Amino acid sequence: MIKVANLILLIILSPMVLAKHHIHYRISSVGNLVYQLDCITQPAIFPCSSADFSSLWTSELAPNEKDKIMLERWHTLRKRFDKTVEYVNPPKLELLTSPNFPMNSSNGINILNQVRIMAFTSEDIDHYISQLRLWLPINDVIEEQQIINHFWPRFESWFTQQQLTLNQFVIDAKKLSEEHDIDGLLTAMQTFYQSDLPDDLILPVYLVAHPRKVAATSGLVFNENSVVEVLNGEKASNRLAVVIHEIAHFYHERASFDILLNRMKYFFNENSEVGKIGYYLFNEAMATAIGNGLLEQRMRSPEQFKKYQQHPLSFYSDEGIDQAAKTALRLVSEQINNKRPIDIQFLAALDESWAKGLHKIKNRPQQLLRHMGLIITEESYIELINELMGTIRPSMAQFNTPNGDNTEEQSVTKQYPMMDTIILAKDWNQIKVIDIPEFDNSKSNNETGVFVHKTSAGVYYVFIVTPDKPTVLKHVKEMLEWPDFDAGHALKT
Repeated sequence: MIKVANLILLIILSPMVLAKHHIHYRISSVGNLVYQLDCITQPAIFPCSSADFSSLWTSELAPNEKDKIMLERWHTLRKRFDKTVEYVNPPKLELLTSPNFPMNSSNGINILNQVRIMAFTSEDIDHYISQLRLWLPINDVIEEQQIINHFWPRFESWFTQQQLTLNQFVIDAKKLSEEHDIDGLLTAMQTFYQSDLPDDLILPVYLVAHPRKVAATSGLVFNENSVVEVLNGEKASNRLAVVIHEIAHFYHERASFDILLNRMKYFFNENSEVGKIGYYLFNEAMATAIGNGLLEQRMRSPEQFKKYQQHPLSFYSDEGIDQAAKTALRLVSEQINNKRPIDIQFLAALDESWAKGLHKIKNRPQQLLRHMGLIITEESYIELINELMGTIRPSMAQFNTPNGDNTEEQSVTKQYPMMDTIILAKDWNQIKVIDIPEFDNSKSNNETGVFVHKTSAGVYYVFIVTPDKPTVLKHVKEMLEWPDFDAGHALKT
């Protein structure tokens, strides 16, 4: 009877013991080509090494006179896929600023992201095309296949060489995962973020071959799927932190709306010492502290980690995120190692720590515009959006344009009342139709340049008024150098 009882107990406990989250590395030549084409053409803006991939096709991969036409066709085709299908309508929320998480992360899918991931799951072109036929109109499928076939012969030869190093990368990454108990870390991360996820989950990580040996790289996450660029010949030990960083974003997004909104409210409360910049940095800083901080600390000797930590921008190639992650590392490590969630005590300690650690940069325009509103009143200025985003580099941006939905309810000034906003105009008459809090349009002047309007709630509206389109970017670059918005030109009303 004892043996039978033990057997029954083992059967009952086995699912609990085996339940875990586990990383599965995958390499797909088709996925790599599709990623490169999306990265170069940007049918929807996403961070990637576009300059490096563009350089690859204009030099090493024997440029073809038809390449430009094919890339334009790709852009037009894929732009049509940038639509979101919601299976469940998200609750109607009153937000102080744009959310630090995708609103549809649990409730729907973006078609463009979905077909990009489908490419990574495909064994070859035929497999990819057969999957596309289930999702897209037949003419779009044929169009995509024609473009892929144009680039494929040159790409396949190049990628075959890259795959050897990627294969070794996977072998090394699996060894490191066992040595440093990555599965255990994932379990602790799920608790930390309070992620609403099943106990058993495979987390695919798709590897993208980067053409250079040394360069800045990018990664992105779509649901449980992570896509990570790997430098030519890079060791897994140098990239594992980025993998964990991207998975951390996924866990963050999968907390409930109530939990995510409470984190927003905490930093927008008047009692928060660091203020809204704490919320803007929260998602990236937590992921960086875990991946580029805690995990790196596990993998390095104390002496190596100390040098690494003291080096500027060693955690992240952005001053605000780098400083926020380094300042938060001790608190995050304690919470993760003790398998505790983000709670009010953690947020209070983090707020206090950031108020001291980020005091020199927290009021700079570059930091406050991490979440930004952009109202464009002059139609010819719409084409500046990509350059503006590349210059300011916000993590979130909300737009109103002359050809968009500009109803009063859709105005960024109404939807996100605590978000600092840039307003581009050719003259002051274009601004008079906008309802800007506490701003008397009738008293605006006829000058051109950069002007700052601050509300009693501490929200900044930056007017860039010029009839000269190239001057817009010049003014934006100058503004980003200010120590704070109050150092700018006050608008006399």
